[in-house]
Amino acid sequence: MISYTGLILDDISKSNLINKFGNLPSDWKLLCHHMTINMGKAINPELLGKEFELTVNSIARTDNVIAVGVDTELPSKNSIKHITIAINPSKGGKARMSNDLTDWKTITPFKVSGTVQEVEFETK
Repeated sequence: MISYTGLILDDISKSNLINKFGNLPSDWKLLCHHMTINMGKAINPELLGKEFELTVNSIARTDNVIAVGVDTELPSKNSIKHITIAINPSKGGKARMSNDLTDWKTITPFKVSGTVQEVEFETK
């Protein structure tokens, strides 16, 4: 079953984000994985498999979550397009909390890229 459709970051982009923002306490969990387009199957299947570039231009954080804001031509059901950098599970941090961030600070813009994919639920 498809969990969400998103732009899945390439390895170089993940590494760049981790190098810039990954200096966190050991109890935080690094994610740096994707920008959500929509939950479930692709609304725009013609985008699947295509590569896109995003411009990282802001950052927001709480005690639970850190995310970077991005600018892109890709659609997103989220009101602010973003990539979750990390969560703090010890304080109840969840990736979805990035959707509630409000205190966005402008940063020097830089590019990341990836491929649009549908991501399946993880089964354990």
